[in-house]
Amino acid sequence: MAYGLLVYDMVERFLLHYFGMSAHTYTRGSWTTPEATHPDRDIGSTDYVAAGVHTAPTYLKWMHVFEEPDSRTVWLGKAVPREWLTPGAAPVVVRSSPTRYGRVGFTLRAAATAAGGYTVFANVSLPGSYVGARGPP
Repeated sequence: MAYGLLVYDMVERFLLHYFGMSAHTYTRGSWTTPEATHPDRDIGSTDYVAAGVHTAPTYLKWMHVFEEPDSRTVWLGKAVPREWLTPGAAPVVVRSSPTRYGRVGFTLRAAATAAGGYTVFANVSLPGSYVGARGPP
C-alpha cells in the first residue's frame, strides 16, 4: 500500500500511513511486531512476526530515497516531512543509501529568505555508475 501511494505521488497519505503504522503496529518501546494486538495496549500480544520488523525501516528508506519502478528515476527526499525542512532545524542527512544504480547520499538544509519564505539547499553524492546511465532500469 505505501509503495503505491508514493508511486502515485500521494505523499501526505504515505506519511499518515507510515507514522500511524509506526505508532500503532509495533510493540511499545521495542519496535517488534506482534501477530495481533489487543485493543488494550497493556495486555500482552500474540506471537512475534519476523517479517514485520522490516516494514518501518523500508518505509523510512522510501521516504528518503525512492526509485520509480518503470523508469530510471530516483527521488531524493520525495516524502521527507516538510516540517523537517524548516529554517534552523537540523539538516536531513542520508548516507550510503542503496539503489539499483549504486549508493547515494544527500544533505538537505533549509534557510530563511529575505521575503519571509525559505530555500532548501541540497548536497548530493552519487556513485560513478550514475554517469552516462542509459537504457531500461
